[in-house]
Amino acid sequence: MELFRRFSSGLFSPRSIGAYINDRKLLTFLYFIILLFISILPQTIEISRMNRIPYQSQQEIREFFKTKEEIPFKVENNKLVSLQSDVKIKSYLLSNQILVVFSLEENINVGMRNAIVFGQNGVYFQVSTFRQTLFLYSEYQEFESLDFRNAKINNDVFWNDIFKVANIEYQKVLTYIKPGLILGLLILNSISILFFSLLLALFQRSTLPTYRFSQVWKLAIYCSVPYVFGVVLSELFNFSLFSLLGLILMIIYGVISSQSLIKE
Repeated sequence: MELFRRFSSGLFSPRSIGAYINDRKLLTFLYFIILLFISILPQTIEISRMNRIPYQSQQEIREFFKTKEEIPFKVENNKLVSLQSDVKIKSYLLSNQILVVFSLEENINVGMRNAIVFGQNGVYFQVSTFRQTLFLYSEYQEFESLDFRNAKINNDVFWNDIFKVANIEYQKVLTYIKPGLILGLLILNSISILFFSLLLALFQRSTLPTYRFSQVWKLAIYCSVPYVFGVVLSELFNFSLFSLLGLILMIIYGVISSQSLIKE
């Protein structure tokens, strides 16, 4: 109930925020934690729903290989073979950081880019000299016999097989990535809320010299509700202006809460 009153004041009644200047630190900390979890809620839901490569990304990959040179490789009996005797390796720069490589050679140099390498027996991920096997061709029926020249002609059956396997492997990777993404959001948003509340507290401190800085910072955290909801709305509607409006409203609430204390 105490936390609810503070959230209500933080949203609708900034003049009453000053009444919480002597709150226990634990209560303010719990308030901050709830604010933090509210701020990451839309992105957390989005991350939890990630279970396959987005359709738009699939289309972009198809269009990319459609415009490039034909891939002179195929998989036969679970082995990668070259269709041109003089070609042992072929690479395609899918983006600035992602390289797709087809190679009959074991030791290759991909630099510091993230590389998806189709090797002799399977597919692996490589950065510099670090290599991690993703799967062997023998693990998937779709890769027992696969002609990569179909990428150039945009063959639907070929791409359906590719993305069927890719989505299965993507789901495996997401099992490890999702917790890291959510943890990253928690760290980033906690820094953001603490940073802006600290700046507001420093500003308020000049008008409230008789109060300890820790007390003034409490007020600033209680005034952070508009900013947090602005962040949430920005994520929901993909419109960053909401975050800016929330930040401006947070500053205004800080001024109003300080003025209410001065009048007392």
